[in-house]
Amino acid sequence: MCGLRTRYSTDLSDAEWEILLPLVPAVRPGGRPAKHTRREILNALAVRPHTLVPAVTGLPTRDVPPLPTRRAAVGWMDTERLNLHAAVDYAACHDRPGPAIAIAVATHGFLRTQGHWGQAIALHRTALNAAHHTNDQLAEARALCYMGLLQSLTGDYEAATTNLTRALRLCLDLGDHDGESRALNYLGRVQQATGDYRAAATNLTRALQLSRDIGDQNGEAESLNGMGELSSACSRSAEACTSYEQALAIARDIGAPAEEARALEGIGRCQLDDGRPGEGAAQLRQALAIYQRLGSPHAQWVETTLRDHGL
Repeated sequence: MCGLRTRYSTDLSDAEWEILLPLVPAVRPGGRPAKHTRREILNALAVRPHTLVPAVTGLPTRDVPPLPTRRAAVGWMDTERLNLHAAVDYAACHDRPGPAIAIAVATHGFLRTQGHWGQAIALHRTALNAAHHTNDQLAEARALCYMGLLQSLTGDYEAATTNLTRALRLCLDLGDHDGESRALNYLGRVQQATGDYRAAATNLTRALQLSRDIGDQNGEAESLNGMGELSSACSRSAEACTSYEQALAIARDIGAPAEEARALEGIGRCQLDDGRPGEGAAQLRQALAIYQRLGSPHAQWVETTLRDHGL
């Protein structure tokens, strides 16, 4: 990995590494093979917060290259994601739960959108253990929730249901309505995918109401898209379109491209099912353009749909 990434000013020089090497614990026998060298782990920990999250801190960005476009930012994150993973693993193993939890959360959206679901699950599992050991139940619930969503995307519905149910229970105990809404939303998606439509409808409806109560418009758009997908699965095309159109309006208003694309894809599929291929293709192409801009694996699914319909 060391040879694949850009060197930073915080990286150890050869002379510095020679001084530190006798102080670094030797690799213990047994266990899994190491993913990262000891030197690279120290390099990752040496990167100051302002070199990792300049947009949050507003501090100088000495080691971050210019990122004038989303494509450039995504490319930089894709190059650095394994270094961040190394930092999370090291922090968790050396009694630094805060960074382990924070990096997992900060990288979640990127890893989810880009399709790096296995890595995201591993990071959230590490964050979950760190949160459990420090009795941070809010972080524990969030990690369970994100793991459940990602597991549903990989088709591991049993594990997703288990983790989302645990997350929901924790959120209810803590009075965390934001987390409760998120867990209900993701659980509803799993239930819809596994054919438990009644439970899905109950949970998505509850998630929608909670999102509206707390003013979470992104959660509202997610719930409406979930309800649209559920209605489509039940062959209620008109009802599905209504939900998708409401989600689309909110997503565009708040600038949520992932939910915008999801709504456009849903509308397009409804129109194909209703025998309106021209209109459906137009909506699907809009969704495809957004997915491609985001680097989402959903782009391939939309391309397949268009191709299968000769569009």
